[in-house]
Amino acid sequence: MISRRFKNLEEGLERLEMEAQKVGLKVNRAKTQYLFSSRKSTTGNNKFIELNGNKYERCDKFKYLGVLVTKDNEMKEEIKARIAAGNRVHQDSLKVMKSHNLSRNLKIKVYRTVVRPVVMYVSETWTMTAAEEELLKRWERKVLRKIFGATKEDG
Repeated sequence: MISRRFKNLEEGLERLEMEAQKVGLKVNRAKTQYLFSSRKSTTGNNKFIELNGNKYERCDKFKYLGVLVTKDNEMKEEIKARIAAGNRVHQDSLKVMKSHNLSRNLKIKVYRTVVRPVVMYVSETWTMTAAEEELLKRWERKVLRKIFGATKEDG
């Protein structure tokens, strides 16, 4: 469960248990955790919350639909993970990128359709700082330098 207010979190957990019982399901208390999301470090310091005699543990980050969600809503870890995934895909396609039989335009198409989407997945939702934006630009320049190869200065 994700919530910005502790009271909403408790209400959400209560609703989850009630709705699960209606269809004959049980909430696994050992696996159920909560994430308190806030930019302020003073709120939500409870390690556990108790609801109907059950304790639920707080987590600081988790993957939700393939995206890393953190307690302070920062994207730095997600961007680094995306760049690492992009590097893995780029390494896998290195044989294609180094081939002299393929044109530069084809290599650019491979980059735009295979490598770049791995890094840019859900990037529309990211709130980035200038440093994080520079990190992405630096990664893209590195990949493009490998595609275009070495160049001579002054011609």
